[in-house]
Amino acid sequence: MKDKKFPTIFGIILLLIILFLGVFLSTQKTSLNSKASVSCEPINTQITNLTDKSFDFSFTTSSPCSATLTINNILYQDVSLSLTTHYYKIFNLSPKTDYKFSLISGSTTYSRPEYSLTTATKPNSPPPSSNLAWGKIIDKSNKAVSGAIIYLTLPGSQALSAFSNKDGNWNISLASSFNEQKTDWFSPSSIVDEEIIVYSPDGQLTQVTNQSDRNDPVPDIIIGQDYLSVIPTPPSSFQSSLNSSQIETSLAKLSITSPKENETIYTLKPDIFGQGPASNTFQLDIDGNKENITVSPSNIWNYSPSQNLSPGSHLLTLNFQGEIISRNFVVAQTNDYLSFTATPSATLIPTQVVIPTIFASPTPIIQPTLVPTIRTAKPSTTSTLYESGNSLPTYLISILSILFFGVSFYYSH
Repeated sequence: MKDKKFPTIFGIILLLIILFLGVFLSTQKTSLNSKASVSCEPINTQITNLTDKSFDFSFTTSSPCSATLTINNILYQDVSLSLTTHYYKIFNLSPKTDYKFSLISGSTTYSRPEYSLTTATKPNSPPPSSNLAWGKIIDKSNKAVSGAIIYLTLPGSQALSAFSNKDGNWNISLASSFNEQKTDWFSPSSIVDEEIIVYSPDGQLTQVTNQSDRNDPVPDIIIGQDYLSVIPTPPSSFQSSLNSSQIETSLAKLSITSPKENETIYTLKPDIFGQGPASNTFQLDIDGNKENITVSPSNIWNYSPSQNLSPGSHLLTLNFQGEIISRNFVVAQTNDYLSFTATPSATLIPTQVVIPTIFASPTPIIQPTLVPTIRTAKPSTTSTLYESGNSLPTYLISILSILFFGVSFYYSH
């Protein structure tokens, strides 16, 4: 019987194809893992709005990513309006207590030494009267920018922040902020310069300086420009000769800027504000509790309830000279910030953890003297993370390569 021989040339070609595919697939897998690790790494992280029972945490990512914060086995969802700027509001904490938290960004859990804090001491004095910093974020085309993170630094205060809503509006309650020592409420003593830093969803950083007496409102902040928008010019000399109340009544009708209709508010003592005729008084009513409010000379009014509002739906009504304006809004309960409670067997939390070398040499993006607690980290171009995938195809190809090589060698001799 004639011996059957396996074609030598065919065997060599097949062997080369298999080896090429093995090397190619292994390279592709490493490359994809590296990109995913870098893009979802939290950068520009900051703890802000720290009080005796709450704090906010925010950061940015270089690519759109979903992220979750976990503290005391409770997961908090991102409340920002963007997948590149991330913002978390943590409530229901205990005064003067140490806390540590971690992040799940993309598919990786990040646990870093700076993800820790101590809450403030519970103040003995009541909160100060309403004091609001608010404004609008716009781009160079005068369009509203939503999802931007705004950091406000005032001498003597804890770092403050907010994020812009779908209309580009933002607001920070200075009345509920704490001093730098975390021992009492913050009370600004005089007019000072303040730093405002904005991270927009497209990755731009905008930094401006403002005076604290121009917080109500802050002139529009234009993304990419290091100066505030031009303040509207005063009335002409002809208008100035008229009765000032008549002029301002015609220029600014009574309106509510915040809250929006059916908006959910994440604080029990919200700052409520809007515009109106200068130096005129109107009646404000929340669920039957009435207050007389006087509009400031700059056509701005604001109000904060002296007592906490109950969680649930509320009706806000303004009455000025027979004109009625109403607004419905919702005060969120504490558990509205939570998605669910994590358990040791939860499959959502991945097993992989970032090793400490990824943040051993942080590269600051902004000067620490402007916002001291902002911590930045330069994404590594070579990832040290390990993917928890199955590498069986690579091993299988290697085994098949050896097998085909042996068969080819045997039949060729």
